[in-house]
Amino acid sequence: MSNFLGLATVTAALRLELRHALDEEALAMPTGMVQGATVTAVRPDGPATSLPDRGVNIFLYRVIPNAARRNDDLPSRDTGGNLVQRPRAAVDLHYLLTFYGSDGELETERLMGVVIRRLHERAILTRSAIERTIADATSPYLAASNLAEDEDVRLTPEALSLEDLSKVWSVLLQTAYRPSLTYRASVVLLESEAVPRTTLPVRAYDIEVITFPHPAIAKVTPAPVPLGTTELTISGTDLLADDTTVMIDGRTAGAPGSGSTGTSLRVPVSGLRPGVHTIQVVRGVALGTPNATPHVGFTSNTVLLVVPPEIEDTSLRYVGDPTDPRIELKAPAAEGDATLLLYSAGAGGASYTLRSRTRAGTDDPFTFDAKGVGKAKYLVRLQVGGATSGLVPDGVGPYTGPTVEVT
Repeated sequence: MSNFLGLATVTAALRLELRHALDEEALAMPTGMVQGATVTAVRPDGPATSLPDRGVNIFLYRVIPNAARRNDDLPSRDTGGNLVQRPRAAVDLHYLLTFYGSDGELETERLMGVVIRRLHERAILTRSAIERTIADATSPYLAASNLAEDEDVRLTPEALSLEDLSKVWSVLLQTAYRPSLTYRASVVLLESEAVPRTTLPVRAYDIEVITFPHPAIAKVTPAPVPLGTTELTISGTDLLADDTTVMIDGRTAGAPGSGSTGTSLRVPVSGLRPGVHTIQVVRGVALGTPNATPHVGFTSNTVLLVVPPEIEDTSLRYVGDPTDPRIELKAPAAEGDATLLLYSAGAGGASYTLRSRTRAGTDDPFTFDAKGVGKAKYLVRLQVGGATSGLVPDGVGPYTGPTVEVT
């Protein structure tokens, strides 16, 4: 990993590598090589005095996250916000290599040939090359760089389209075009200096191999669940184990009763209020040495339980107060707000949907505002928590109740 000097170290290492390449070619082939060529690292649209008359200029024009390594360090903190490992950013560096020299003597082409061959032969900035850069007297500001401890940085030529290349020169640099190449340096890992919290060492490993019996619920009976039900039967597969519990609304309802099997569980229940509930079977797994501790192992699919509210005719009454006409309904064990559905028994009769008023307690009756409700006898249904009460049929004929009469 590298500290914040990683980007500057890569640029300096590339500059030093190209400088060695030009010097070596000048010695090996003095008549063909451009003599006096230098390597700089400045903006191509900077002052003319900072650019080489003959040579190569390196410009870091783009830095982007590395797609393959950008999430290697996640998560870097635990659920309590404590640092567990040093965060690090993985980035790719994009360089523009610009060539300067006499066009009449093809100096730019000769310099470009040297650079292309060198970066093809040595496409990696090795640790030894980076160490030489850090030790180089021309860049003392890199003495604290630790990029040499990181993995090698690979240099890859990029083929920009003519349109993209023209954008770099006309929009980014806003200067006259010079013969140029683009290279990508990948990957550079910049690591934080923060010190993560240390943990105690692991004394021993305990590996246990178990099968994967996935419980599945096919159905629950009775359905819908009448109020006052004391036992449910869950049918499915792989339901029963040494440590099986049943969860209703995310809370433990209890262990299966006697007579339960892997395909049928008998579950005692109590106090189910009207509404829609969830039920799930959890098979535990005992892990640990020497004393095994129960853990949540395998969970079934989630099935909905519908417990409809119940209405009796005697629990309904209409209060014909001229200033406050209302319908009152006693619905034991119902929580929250409720909705009252009124259906006129006559042909083409009206229907109404009434919302309950706020109650002081769950045992208080529901009160519904009856203003605007026409005088008639109505069939009544109650909605509580997503569940709706039923109607009493008269054989194959119309429903007969429950009813309330608005006078």
